[in-house]
Amino acid sequence: MQKHPGQTTGSLLTKNFKTFQYSAPLAIVDRSSQPNKIASISSTYSFNPTYIPATPIYKGTVVRAKLIKPGALDSQTETSTYYISPLGS
Repeated sequence: MQKHPGQTTGSLLTKNFKTFQYSAPLAIVDRSSQPNKIASISSTYSFNPTYIPATPIYKGTVVRAKLIKPGALDSQTETSTYYISPLGS
């Protein structure tokens, strides 16, 4: 079923992200060879947008963290974005 901008439910809400509990370091690596999922989403009504990349692009890894400990106040949420090039820096 086709959805239109402004609708409150439907396929527009399926591109969300899950929360996970981590107790070990996170691997932040070059992800440019992965599919361009987000960059391939059209933000216009064009059926053939010219701005969607045809080749792999650099992708950021967003880390949003919050410390939660029973019996203590939760920490503030901290967010950082990391970009790793194919050369590793």
